Amino acid sequence: MERKICHIMVLDKFIPPYIDFVEQYLNISDHHFIIFSDNDSLSKYQIKNRANIILINQKFHFKIFRLFYIVYKLQFSRKIFIHGLWVNKLNIILSFMFWNLKKCHLAIWGGDLYAYKFDKKDKYYFKKEKYRKFVFRHIGYIIPVVYGDYELAKKWYNTKAKMCEPFMYVQFYEYYVSMPLKYQNDIVNIQVGNSATDTNHHIECFKMLQKFKNINIYSPLSYGDMDYANIVINDARDRFGDRFFALQSFMEFDEYVSFLNNIDIAIFKQNRQQGMGNIFVLLALGKKVYLDSSTTHYEFLINLGFKVFDISDFNIEPISALDSMHNKNLLLTLYSKDKQIQNQKRFYV
Repeated sequence: MERKICHIMVLDKFIPPYIDFVEQYLNISDHHFIIFSDNDSLSKYQIKNRANIILINQKFHFKIFRLFYIVYKLQFSRKIFIHGLWVNKLNIILSFMFWNLKKCHLAIWGGDLYAYKFDKKDKYYFKKEKYRKFVFRHIGYIIPVVYGDYELAKKWYNTKAKMCEPFMYVQFYEYYVSMPLKYQNDIVNIQVGNSATDTNHHIECFKMLQKFKNINIYSPLSYGDMDYANIVINDARDRFGDRFFALQSFMEFDEYVSFLNNIDIAIFKQNRQQGMGNIFVLLALGKKVYLDSSTTHYEFLINLGFKVFDISDFNIEPISALDSMHNKNLLLTLYSKDKQIQNQKRFYV
């Protein structure tokens, strides 16, 4: 029996393009995908039917077939890649099949790690954390988005995992870098946050922006906590009136990139690693990006040499043409199409 590679994922906007990438540039017959989903995500993120994909509703009570399928794949796959440690039922299975953890590679997303610090510490948290902690501690490999997240995993969970080079869902930035730069006009277009989650600290950002008059503010709020999204929208409209625009409908990626190309300044006030997909595209487009300087991704980007800006020194001055071009060129140097393909291939040898 040929031992293949198993991916365990939760359906999100990054997942269908990633599977398409595997099909086009790798040998997809070597890969199997177990994807947890719900009706909402299935309607938003279209995924092609393939023989090596099984979709599992996250809200299901384990059906015997699906349970045995997961157990079988964990036991007999050559390598296992867990894309975000989100599913408690999976963590329970991994804990009871602990001997398989040494071949598991955890691609940390952000929220799955930072739940340790930011999740509400109620009885449900501690019930789930028991298994999450076990998996973090005993997993064989961690693939962070930024190096600092691996250090936090070691600090918080005393993990013995080996660190692999950072993992990102593939975007070919050559196309974005070649897009003509939109020059700032009299009205400055500012993006606040990347989702309807309170870690974006939208209202704090709005308070900071309230003194500026020649601005329009845009907030992507199409996914996350919709109750929180309504709070954000009501607050922003009270402060800014018709200068605030909420993006409440899911956009196809090309449409979203066109939106980002009309942004002058992006603010990500998250106090944890989040929104890296947005950030890299914005850097490729030559935009000015503000981050919290205490975060692991700010440190990561600065150490790589990118010109990103500290939110504590916020202003609405445009990014210089020199810094804009520097970020574009550096991004292509570090994350060219060929390099990304080779980086992905090395995970699966």
